Amino acid sequence: MTFKAWLLSRKGGDAPRGDFLRDTRDIGDAFPKDFDGWDAFEHYLLYTRGACYETIEEGKKLWDEWERTRVE
Repeated sequence: MTFKAWLLSRKGGDAPRGDFLRDTRDIGDAFPKDFDGWDAFEHYLLYTRGACYETIEEGKKLWDEWERTRVE
């Protein structure tokens, strides 16, 4: 499962996780289907989305969680 598909399958909840997941849904197709790794995703958050520190921090938590649950 791609990172984007995994994110879209997650439940919202409280900020900042819920905010992150809602933003992912809201930008739809503008959110890339997949990334080559955390560095590429962090670059996307910083330079394409202009994300703040808290957003990048939450993105890293979600990325790590996805990597732990991913089955190749």
